Amino acid sequence: TWLTLWEDVLTDDATWKAIEERLYGGLAWGTETAAGDNSYAIRAWSGSYEVIVAANTAINKIPEIDMDENLAKRLIAECKFMRAYFYHRLQVRYGDVPMPTQLPEFEDFQPERKPRADVVALVRQDLNDAIEDLPWQHTGNDVGRVTKGAAYCLLARSYLFDGQFAEAATAASGGMQGTYDLLPDYADLWELGTQNTVESLWEIQ
Repeated sequence: TWLTLWEDVLTDDATWKAIEERLYGGLAWGTETAAGDNSYAIRAWSGSYEVIVAANTAINKIPEIDMDENLAKRLIAECKFMRAYFYHRLQVRYGDVPMPTQLPEFEDFQPERKPRADVVALVRQDLNDAIEDLPWQHTGNDVGRVTKGAAYCLLARSYLFDGQFAEAATAASGGMQGTYDLLPDYADLWELGTQNTVESLWEIQ
């Protein structure tokens, strides 16, 4: 979570208030470069694969559980979204990356890198699969879980990164079928306690 927030200081979305030794402050002020052995790269890499391994485990193990079929489909769809989300992050940063999709075996602890195109194809397949079994919204304790709209919009984002604008527009239009809207006052988004509004596609609780 923090990685996503900290990266905003590299854009116009956020400001780092002081020059600090921390990597993101240094990047924001142009005094430091993200290298392969500093916290930025390590967190982006290892943190992503921690989620991917957990998602792979669930995707491969849930079908073996005696449980409600619709719930199983939804949980697998959520895990496919999460796998797609983190593989998307990885290929944006690194291009070709290892792409495990099964339970890890001892000899696979250091898998070979796969071409970026293969990773992108998996991201889009996972998202299309997830769209089929995700709901448009959640209620009660399930608020904050992945929705169909979030999957559509991540799919659109994937197409945008490759300049496939027609495909991105189609995916975004799919997301617009949901019951999303804009708040009457933009400033309300930044009020304390304002969360999970009609604008929210996917919101960490």
